[in-house]
Amino acid sequence: MFRLTARCVLALLSTLFLLLVPGTASATGLSGSSVHVSAPAEQVAAEEADEEEGEAEEEAFEWSYHIGSSCEGLEADIREGADFWEGAQETEGSGTRVNCTEDMIQGCGDDDSEEGESEYIGCNWGDGTISVSTQADDFPLIVAHEFGHNWYEHSDVRCMGWASEDAVMAPTMC
Repeated sequence: MFRLTARCVLALLSTLFLLLVPGTASATGLSGSSVHVSAPAEQVAAEEADEEEGEAEEEAFEWSYHIGSSCEGLEADIREGADFWEGAQETEGSGTRVNCTEDMIQGCGDDDSEEGESEYIGCNWGDGTISVSTQADDFPLIVAHEFGHNWYEHSDVRCMGWASEDAVMAPTMC
C-alpha cells in the first residue's frame, strides 16, 4: 500500500512540476498518457525567426542571365537593369541570354503591321533570349523591361519608368 501511495505522490509531484515551472510543459499538452514538453522561449523565438527567414528566401526567386559578346561595353547598364528584379545572378553561360544591337529590332511579337515588320527597342523572344537596342533612351530600363517579360506581360501604365514593377512593364518608353 505504501508503495502505491508513494508512486501516486511522485506522479502527482512530477505533473505539478511540469505544469508550474515555465518552459517545461504546456498545460494543453496533457492528455491521456502523453505530455507535450515545450522548448524554452528563446529556442522557440529562434526557430520562428529561422522559419520566417526561410520563407523570405523562398519568396525572393533566384534567376540568372549571361551577357552576349554583342554587348561589350554595356555590361554595367545590363547589370543595372537586371538588378531591378531581385535575385539576379550573372553567369558565364546559363540563364537568359542578352544580345545587343545598335539597330532597331524587327520581328518581335505579334504586332507586325501590314506595311512591314514593326520595329522595337527591345524584345524578349520567349526562348531564353532578350535583344536590346542601344537606341533606347534609357538602356538599363529597356533591359529591366525585357527581363521582366520572363514573368510579366505589359502593364496598364502608359510610360516606362523606375517607380514600380508596373512602371517598368509599361509598353512604351515615353
